Amino acid sequence: MTDTLEFPVMSAAGNRFAVVDAFDGLPVGRPERVARSVCRQAGLDGVLVLEPPKCSGSARMAVFNADGSRAAACGNGLRCIALLATENGRVDGHELRVETDTATQRVRLHGAGKRARVATAEMGEPRVDEELNRLPVLGEDLPLTVVNVGNTHCVLSVDDVDSAPVHQVGPALEGHDAFPDGTNVAFVEVRGGALRARFWERGVGETESCGSGACAAAVWAIRCGRVSSPVNVETRGGRLIVEWDPGGALRLTGPVQRIGKVRLRPR
Repeated sequence: MTDTLEFPVMSAAGNRFAVVDAFDGLPVGRPERVARSVCRQAGLDGVLVLEPPKCSGSARMAVFNADGSRAAACGNGLRCIALLATENGRVDGHELRVETDTATQRVRLHGAGKRARVATAEMGEPRVDEELNRLPVLGEDLPLTVVNVGNTHCVLSVDDVDSAPVHQVGPALEGHDAFPDGTNVAFVEVRGGALRARFWERGVGETESCGSGACAAAVWAIRCGRVSSPVNVETRGGRLIVEWDPGGALRLTGPVQRIGKVRLRPR
């Protein structure tokens, strides 16, 4: 009898997750403990759990960050869950409704079966905090835009994303008193009608990509008149495309694929 089970590792534009199919029950121990262990060992950003729906959706997604904390939203994770649900025969067709902690979101896989490598997720309507636009950070009065897309993001405009102080400002904002539950941080450069971005994620640190962060960045840039929809967002892990008409819902399109396996202990 084996003392470990294998689970797929998926990448969505560089965001890397271990994905656990729990439609027939959770086959491993508490996901938050699993996340703290496996993400540190395998260099992953989090653990996604595919569950049966509780309401009217096709499936349900639970997201656990690398530190074991639970995330309310994950645009890149939605695409990973949709692909796994289709590959494992948990849903029929290539369009499904995924329940999350904040909403039920539609995801469409482009392609057929295991050839699907691009997916579009509906991310809901963003909410912008119109009052909170500056914060004292590391001795500086820092201008920012706070956008909620199911989770909270601070969007910072930078001249050069490659030299942005991600590892200094990111953790300072994540633990700022203004955000009792923490926040994600997007550092965004506008270049030629498109965006380049780096992300500091709550409970993870810097990640190669962030789907909800790309959406927040696009909302900021469109509202400022710096770009128009659809917006190409270049991350360190790949390109994401965000569509948004002010007053409407966001749509996020990007790649998704299996990149390996990870071994986890059964419960």
